[in-house]
Amino acid sequence: PRWLQGVTLLILFGLWNERYWLVAPSLLEGYDVTQEIYHTLIGVGFLGLFLATVRWFFSTFPVIQLWQPPQMDEMTEAEVRSSELAR
Repeated sequence: PRWLQGVTLLILFGLWNERYWLVAPSLLEGYDVTQEIYHTLIGVGFLGLFLATVRWFFSTFPVIQLWQPPQMDEMTEAEVRSSELAR
């Protein structure tokens, strides 16, 4: 469902934000807002690349079967005969 997707994204963003604030202060000597914007844009860029790759994979190799293999006529006739005998 859509609401579960939203909650999951919110949780992932919260985890990423927590990790960022635990690590970033030790890496950044002078805090600058532009550095934070660049880091966020780099993360969003990699997320976009990942989603584009996943979309390409699923469009190339579908997860569900889109076609039904043809059945042999003998099998279909046997199913019809067995249902007629059961009546």
